[in-house]
Amino acid sequence: MVSKPFINIGYRVLSRRLVILFLATLSLSEVLSQSMLAVEAQAEPVLSPKPTFLNSIKLSSRDAILVTRFDARANEASSERQLLKWQPDLPLVPASLSKLATSYLAIQKWGLSHRFHTDFYHVGNTLWVRGYGDPMLTSEELDRLAARLKPQLCGAINNIKVDASWFAIEAAPGRTSVSDPYNAPLSAVSANFNTVYLQKLSGKVLSAEAQTPITPLARSLSSRMRLNKERINLETSNNAQRYFAELLAAKLGLGELDIEINQSFAGDVKPLYRHSNQNLLDKVLAGALLYSNNFIANQVFLNLAEQPGRSQTNFMAAQQWAETALKSHFEWASFSIEEGAGLSRKNRLSARQIDDVLRALEPNMALLEKVKHADRNVIVHAKTGTLDGVRSYAGFIEFKNTQPRVQYRFVFMFNRKVPYRFRETTLDTLIKEIQQYHASNP
Repeated sequence: MVSKPFINIGYRVLSRRLVILFLATLSLSEVLSQSMLAVEAQAEPVLSPKPTFLNSIKLSSRDAILVTRFDARANEASSERQLLKWQPDLPLVPASLSKLATSYLAIQKWGLSHRFHTDFYHVGNTLWVRGYGDPMLTSEELDRLAARLKPQLCGAINNIKVDASWFAIEAAPGRTSVSDPYNAPLSAVSANFNTVYLQKLSGKVLSAEAQTPITPLARSLSSRMRLNKERINLETSNNAQRYFAELLAAKLGLGELDIEINQSFAGDVKPLYRHSNQNLLDKVLAGALLYSNNFIANQVFLNLAEQPGRSQTNFMAAQQWAETALKSHFEWASFSIEEGAGLSRKNRLSARQIDDVLRALEPNMALLEKVKHADRNVIVHAKTGTLDGVRSYAGFIEFKNTQPRVQYRFVFMFNRKVPYRFRETTLDTLIKEIQQYHASNP
């Protein structure tokens, strides 16, 4: 056991003390508007004879760092020690670290065995679809859906009507207009993460995946392709609704038929078929975290506002629900979650708040990417966050060759431009510093 803190940040120069005192008197907006102060932190040699971690980083007023050692067996905050910190309570733009909070809230609200669903009604010659924001309706899942729905359809189907009113039609805060698949529109009815994967062969536009038939809408979007083989997003909620209906018709063997979108199903009747996605919430959140899928994260985020009697959800309702829940669970103040993926620069979290979420997610750390490390005795599960001028990194470090196994949580937040792979090299430096300590203190 370590009897002293991992690293104490000390200032041997009075001028540096004055800089930090000055920063502490500023509001968040004032701090972020200041020119970057490259204050080189000096660390007392407690962890090892020649500590290198803080000495190797020029930290600024736009940075926050928090490193905590914990005993997973104890599962109590009292067993933890904050070993290294720099402005841990300063709210900063977290980018995709917002997905950690979204994932935590989803687990708390529904549990990992939760399934999203979509309802189907057969009225006259019309097949109605009423969606509730299932983010995992892939082509493979539509095959499963069609196999169960088709035997229940009695009579001809001449048209499909889509009710996607559960989500208000609005752009996600921070979403841009680029065609990147991670920038896909949100919709209560969706397919394939609201993207199409196309290829051009001999002048023809074809689907680039065997499980997905080409549809009229997909062909019309091919003009946006810059490459001969490319995945592009559907641009709008209207396109998302139409694309789902076209794929569904193809999977049911109905051919091309009339499609009406933005419809509202009237009546409180039991659906002909309710499709519950085979992917449980743990698979959904893994998609949001492992692949940093913004579409999945915000589809989940919007559904957080679900409650009896509510007929529609939107970002304002989801933000209110999420912030109320986080205040209740963690007793937080001075934070903002405008959307759940980390696209918005109005999202604000501190390193300490992200560490709170990591502590709560520790039993589910496998949802985070397992980062390859040169030392096989080091296990890292982590999430990155990236926006222009924002680089963040947070997760867990475990050392297998220590008895008992030693574990750490780390949060790095840099709201400024940093060198290429700065996050990764910073983590490597931290790991080496810890290993040096363990080597000299077996």
